[in-house]
Amino acid sequence: MTAVPKPAPRERKRPKWLLRSTKRIARSPLRRSTKPIRAVGRTKTRRLKEYAAHLRSAYWKALRRLVFERDGYRCVDCGMDAGYFVNGKRDIRGLECDHLHYRTWMRETPQDCATRCRDCHRIKHRGGWWKRLPLTGGSNV
Repeated sequence: MTAVPKPAPRERKRPKWLLRSTKRIARSPLRRSTKPIRAVGRTKTRRLKEYAAHLRSAYWKALRRLVFERDGYRCVDCGMDAGYFVNGKRDIRGLECDHLHYRTWMRETPQDCATRCRDCHRIKHRGGWWKRLPLTGGSNV
């Protein structure tokens, strides 16, 4: 008498929530990737709303004014002066308060920020900041 082979086990259908979490773990940055986690969807929208509210807060406006006063209403990179008086107050259009790093994001201190003009701020964030560095007085080789 020959042995009858057993039927192959049926593959169990997994619930959708389990499939989603499995995919998320597979895409996890801890698995061979060095890219930082990026907020997407609702999380990104929520963070952008929180940051926009922070930029409208009295704390940020006072901090910004402190940083501008410390730097003499001049861009720290190119030295552009954008602070002129209008109705007895400094007009700061053209100047931006730049975060030097984002470790203290939304709880900044004046040491975490610098004054930059719009052009230098854009260049810094687009990666071309090194092109604007002044040449050193060393010997030409």
